[in-house]
Amino acid sequence: MKTLIQGGTLVTATETILADVLVDGGKVAAIGTGMTVEPDRTIDATDRY
Repeated sequence: MKTLIQGGTLVTATETILADVLVDGGKVAAIGTGMTVEPDRTIDATDRY
């Protein structure tokens, strides 16, 4: 099952970025923007960390 968490704020040890996270089979498969995948589920993470 692919889940796309879209439009959230990601915080790492060195930076804070606006990005999408694709989770596939319970594991992070990709981080970025403008992904062209067809997920089974989409979560709107606007204004969320």
